[in-house]
Amino acid sequence: MGFYLRKSISVGMLRFNLSKSGIGVSGGIKGFRIGTGPKGTYVHAGRGGLYYREYLFRGDRRAPASQQRPFESPTAPSPSADVTVIESAPASEINDSDAADLLNEIRSKRAAAPLLPFALIGWFVVAFFILARSVAGIALVLLAPLALVPVYFYDQQRRTAVVMYDLDDDAEQRFKSIYDACMELRSCGAVWSVMSTEQNRDYKRNAGAANLLQRKLAVIGTERVPFLRTNVSVPSIGLHNDILYFFPDRVFISNRAGIGAVSYVDFQATSQVGRFIEDEPVPRDSTQVGFTWRYVNKNGGPDRRFNNNRQLPILAYQDVLFASITGIRAYLQVSRSNGADGLLRTLQRQRQAQSASPDGRTTSPLGLS
Repeated sequence: MGFYLRKSISVGMLRFNLSKSGIGVSGGIKGFRIGTGPKGTYVHAGRGGLYYREYLFRGDRRAPASQQRPFESPTAPSPSADVTVIESAPASEINDSDAADLLNEIRSKRAAAPLLPFALIGWFVVAFFILARSVAGIALVLLAPLALVPVYFYDQQRRTAVVMYDLDDDAEQRFKSIYDACMELRSCGAVWSVMSTEQNRDYKRNAGAANLLQRKLAVIGTERVPFLRTNVSVPSIGLHNDILYFFPDRVFISNRAGIGAVSYVDFQATSQVGRFIEDEPVPRDSTQVGFTWRYVNKNGGPDRRFNNNRQLPILAYQDVLFASITGIRAYLQVSRSNGADGLLRTLQRQRQAQSASPDGRTTSPLGLS
């Protein structure tokens, strides 16, 4: 799916509309809707090119005042001499003060129990008791999908927070650059999420590597944040335990513990090119800088005591670290030595723009529900 910036999104039976004057919400059926927005509450009706709108109550267009927050510098994770587990803090503990209301809203939606399973069970229980006395129960069973449609839409509505972004040209271009950079990262031959690093204590049997990495392939795309809908396409990076979502104004992180957020000002991304001994299939875009042996002597030659002592390539991979003072820790290994350069540059530009903004951000969501 390509980059988009929609003016309206639907959640359940509600539709959220973005206009120059602000955000509006409407609900109803085709041909008749009741809505509210910056100009007030209205009734909209009509079909076939003939429409009628009447305002019931006029609204107040005054914008809420913004709050200023201090600058805090993030720190990158530091390696240890033994085993280092690369893991973020529980997402519920990663909080951005500017996003407190939004995070609380999402967490409350996440905690809300779905009504559809209970409605489905109740419907069939009622149908069973009627069926025991009358064939009318059969009709109830057949009508269950139709009758439960409103419950399904209501569930979507009550368990989904909605955020609408209205970006100016500069903010939209910066955000699109982040999206494009994530898609460029996805085009690399391989991107791994490193779960842990461990000092190699068996030099001969591990190709002479200084450290051993436990890793799995990362998933890069446009996955939705659980229990949140927005009008922009959000790039995401799926790690071994966490998913990072890059929004216009902050980075969200989701894991089993919940959801958290951090501003770009407090989000740090750094990289370096390292040498890696690859014993798995070599990615198509990697650069070989040398070779070694599966079982190696101290002088770097093959250990003749082992049969099938195959030669292993040494590749130049890019190591990328994501970190924040609030607990985000992520380590990516990229098969192309400059594969993440575009993403790092765009994140740095976004951080600088957000730092230069009077209230510490470049844009903010217009509303949530």
